[in-house]
Amino acid sequence: MIFTVLIALEFNHSTIGVLHRKESIVQVRTVVLIALLALVRKFIILDATKTEPLTIIGLAAAILALGSVH
Repeated sequence: MIFTVLIALEFNHSTIGVLHRKESIVQVRTVVLIALLALVRKFIILDATKTEPLTIIGLAAAILALGSVH
């Protein structure tokens, strides 16, 4: 639940930043950070014994890709 709160806080912070600047541009770094937090949360709640290996490999690849972008 803590990561859900962190994701919500980061989303709220980015929304307030967009409204404060009065521009409709959302920074890519913020979006990537929110996506990384969501994937980390998924890994924490994931049951590795019941999840297919291909799913875990796909999630790991997504984290590596987002990490390299960040």
